[in-house]
Amino acid sequence: KYESTAKIHFGGLYAIIQSCNRIFIMPKFNNLQQWLQGTPLGRHILKYEEVFYHNSVQNIFGYYAIQVGMPQINFLSGNKISSHYIIDHDLKCDIRFLPFASNSIDLIICPHTLESTENYQYFLQECYRVLMPNGKIIISNLNTKSLLGIFGQYNYSVLKQINHVSINSIQQQLNTLNFNICGGKFFNYLPPINNNNYLKYLA
Repeated sequence: KYESTAKIHFGGLYAIIQSCNRIFIMPKFNNLQQWLQGTPLGRHILKYEEVFYHNSVQNIFGYYAIQVGMPQINFLSGNKISSHYIIDHDLKCDIRFLPFASNSIDLIICPHTLESTENYQYFLQECYRVLMPNGKIIISNLNTKSLLGIFGQYNYSVLKQINHVSINSIQQQLNTLNFNICGGKFFNYLPPINNNNYLKYLA
């Protein structure tokens, strides 16, 4: 068909609830977005993620862009495409059947979408269908090889509920769909702490 490009970001830290002999009682979160917005560690990850998306989308042009995932945060705000839509905010749909014509979308961004999607392969197939020739998809995910990816589920029940998708699995699926992977980025290398003061000091 054609080659579209994909960029992948993996970030992750291991969240601990004990530091300096003090036990922090962590609130319960129903989904990953609430956890990212509601904890010091989650907000720290989001800060880097927002910068990543801003830098990644600011020079992508076209007619239509969509964001799938994290609907309460507009990661497309730095993009110059005038017509952009956030799934579950601007419109509701089953992301396995995106309501767009084939070869019609210039940019798709997926903040933590694969982690909340069963059989994410079908979603990526849909992305390939609706992307225009030379269209771009940008994916961000927690790194399953990071301390957060390995141990975070023992401290946060919400992390037990997500789909832990490895970078190798995503790369293989993108290659199967004839995407051309043009880049990637790892970040969040700070120690695995969930204390806001320490995170600010070490950042």
